[in-house]
Amino acid sequence: MRIAVVLKTGNGCLWTIPILTELRARGHEVRVLIPEVDSPLGRRCAQLGIPVQASPAPARSRSPLRHAASVWQLRALLRQLDPDIVHYHLYASAVLTRLATLGRGRGGRPARAHMVAGPLYLENPLIRAVERHFARLDDVVICSSGHLRERYRDLGLPATRLPTASYGVDLETFTPAAGEARAKARADLGLDPAGFVAVCVAYFYAPKRLVHHQQGIKGHQALLRAWSLFREQAGLERAGRGAATLILVGGGHGAAGAAYRDRIRSWAGRLPGADSVVWVDSTADVRPYYAAADVSVSPSLSENYGAVAEASACGVPSIASAVGGLPELVDDRTGWLVPPSDPLALATALRSAFDLHGTRQSGPRNPPERTEPAERAEPAERTEPAERAGDSLRARGRAARHRAEEILDQQANRRFLATAVLEATQQAGRSPLGAHRLGGNGLGGNGLGGNR
Repeated sequence: MRIAVVLKTGNGCLWTIPILTELRARGHEVRVLIPEVDSPLGRRCAQLGIPVQASPAPARSRSPLRHAASVWQLRALLRQLDPDIVHYHLYASAVLTRLATLGRGRGGRPARAHMVAGPLYLENPLIRAVERHFARLDDVVICSSGHLRERYRDLGLPATRLPTASYGVDLETFTPAAGEARAKARADLGLDPAGFVAVCVAYFYAPKRLVHHQQGIKGHQALLRAWSLFREQAGLERAGRGAATLILVGGGHGAAGAAYRDRIRSWAGRLPGADSVVWVDSTADVRPYYAAADVSVSPSLSENYGAVAEASACGVPSIASAVGGLPELVDDRTGWLVPPSDPLALATALRSAFDLHGTRQSGPRNPPERTEPAERAEPAERTEPAERAGDSLRARGRAARHRAEEILDQQANRRFLATAVLEATQQAGRSPLGAHRLGGNGLGGNGLGGNR
């Protein structure tokens, strides 16, 4: 089949590559439509031999007429390409492609497969009201978390049209660091080999007009306030800089994000403990930072899985806001959940992680073996996480890695997601899937838990 993949930008979106390559491996003809052919995604597709074509939409203009014209031009391009399926990610891409394919024929061609990367747009009441009706144009809405699946169920879409699995993480690339790798990462980054290290990997996004007004959605402001409070609570005001270090990895997203990052950095420089915060621009490889870290922090106001996914794969426990899909990865076995925009709760969680770090530094690497006879062991259902002698940063890190293996296995998920894209033709009233046709219960289930 011919599959046109429509994205509003080629700057980023590399998480689409596993799906594209899986569809190609199954013998389908895949073409990517993006405004910037010379972009990270465009260049990666070119390396893989995936055709990339300039998309006329979205228009680089605030003019409604320009945007209307770009939709009409996209419609003409899609008619020329004549795909069996249009597959789109990101909400702007969904709006443009739905409009460009209005009035398709009785055979439901092209079928529409929408994959939802995150929940931010659904947090705006007006967009949510529009999406309640607009989403019915999609033949399948592929949800990349259980949270997104429930949001679309709330909008009235049936479970049979909501296949669910994350984009996933390469679990062979993102792996827990052994002791020597951890020591090397700290030495290379100039960190105290015995100090407490927290890392936050996230772009700085300028505050959005329509949601979370005046706040950056990644929660950097709350984290920086919390870090200052934590150092005060832990009595670190007079401790050396290396006793506890916060590393912020990520530049500004676009010009507005860069300006916002500069403002936040200037403001944070006046907070107590500012000299213990290390600012790192965006980097192509975040693994050394996770290797060096005791804990990852994701204080987002809106999120799907975000940086918690790669941190979990690396065996690093996370402190995360209880928003979006984050509670699917973080609980009191794998880290700490806190309310969003709550510096005091963040500081308390940082103190808990810091105390566990102190236990690791002063105690054995692993808790002692139980000496009681096996028949006297505590029943599994009575052993609560985050307590007893077995609780440690390592234990939470191991649990985080196990959770990643359950939910985030990119190799398994890519197969599920490719099949979900192809399923759109059946939902549209056509069935040319052949050997890729789903068996059993089809895609009505949740792929997150192994139903792939």
